[in-house]
Amino acid sequence: MRRHVIAPALLLAAGLSLVGCAGGGGDEKPAKEAATPTITCESSTGEAKTVQSLEAAWELSDDQRFHCTTELPESFEPADSDKAAMVALGESEDDLDTIGNLYSLCAMYNFNNDPGEDLSGDDRDLLNAYAEACPDQPEIESVTAAISKQDAEAEKKAKAKEKAEAKQRALEDKAIETAYGEQDDEDYDDYGLYDSPEEERTSRIELLSDMCKESMLGYEEQEEFSESQVDEVSGALVLCPDHKDASKVKKLIKTSRAIQEQRDNGTRFTDGTYRVGDDIQPGTYVVQVDEDETAFSGCYWERTDANGNIIDNNFINSGFRAQAIVGASDYSFSSNECGEWVKQ
Repeated sequence: MRRHVIAPALLLAAGLSLVGCAGGGGDEKPAKEAATPTITCESSTGEAKTVQSLEAAWELSDDQRFHCTTELPESFEPADSDKAAMVALGESEDDLDTIGNLYSLCAMYNFNNDPGEDLSGDDRDLLNAYAEACPDQPEIESVTAAISKQDAEAEKKAKAKEKAEAKQRALEDKAIETAYGEQDDEDYDDYGLYDSPEEERTSRIELLSDMCKESMLGYEEQEEFSESQVDEVSGALVLCPDHKDASKVKKLIKTSRAIQEQRDNGTRFTDGTYRVGDDIQPGTYVVQVDEDETAFSGCYWERTDANGNIIDNNFINSGFRAQAIVGASDYSFSSNECGEWVKQ
C-alpha cells in the first residue's frame, strides 16, 4: 500500500477517529464480514504478522510494529468520520489508499517516529494529527509528552531569540544616536533618500557595520578626525567595541576632540584673518611642520591695530617652523600659506 503525506490541519478539521473502525464505525450498521482491514506488521528483522484491526496490531511488541502496511478491500465501507476526513483532504470519500495509509501509521510503534528524534515543525504537526486520529494508540501519552516538551523548548528558544534581538536593536539604536544624533521619525530624511525611518535606520546600521570590518574603521591614513567623524567612529565602536584597532581609534578620538576644543576656544586656527579677543586669544603661536613632511613655502603673517596699521609682520620663504606673538592690544592677526597656528 503506498503512503500519502497527510496534511495535519485537514486531519484535525475532519476530526478523524480510527479507533474501533473495522469498516463501518461505532454506530454504523455492521459491515460485511469481508470488509475488514488487513494490517501486516514487520519486525526490524523482517518477521511479519497480520491482524485485522488496530487494537490487534497494538497488542504486538514494539519491535513487531517496526513497519506496518494496511490493505482495505474494495467492499470496505468508510465510517462517516473517514468520509469527512477525505472531503477535508480534497479526496474522494471512498479513497481507501489514504484511509489505509492512516491505519498503517497508527498501527506502527510511535507512529513510525524515532522517540528520541527532535521533530521539525511539520513533523510535530503530523504527529498531533495522528494523535487526533487514533487517541488510543499505545504510545500516545509519550508522543504527546514529547511534543509538549519540544514545544516548550521551542517557546523558550523563541523567547531567548526575541530577547537577544531586542538587546541587539537597543545596541544599534545607541550606535545610531551616538553617530548621527537622535533619529526623528517625523523628520527622518533631509535628502529624500529613504522611504521610511526604518529604511534609514537599516542603511545607517549597514554603514556602521561596514566600518567595523575595516582597519581603523575605514580611516587608516587619518591623522585627525573631523567633528562629524568623531561621532561616526564613536557610533561604530558601540557596535564593535572589540575591534582590533579600538585602542588606536579611541586615542585618535581623544586627540581630535582636544584639537577641536582648541579651535573652539580660539587657541588653534589656520590661515585667515582673525579678530583678537573674539576669534582668537592673545599669546605665542607656532606653526610646526615635521621635518619628514614638506616644508611650508611663502608664509606671511601680520599683526594690525584697530586702524589697520601693521604692528609686526614676517615673511618666511621656506621652513618647518614659524612663530608669532599676538598681543592682547592687537586688533587682528592674519596669515597666508603658513598652515595651522597653535598656542604654546
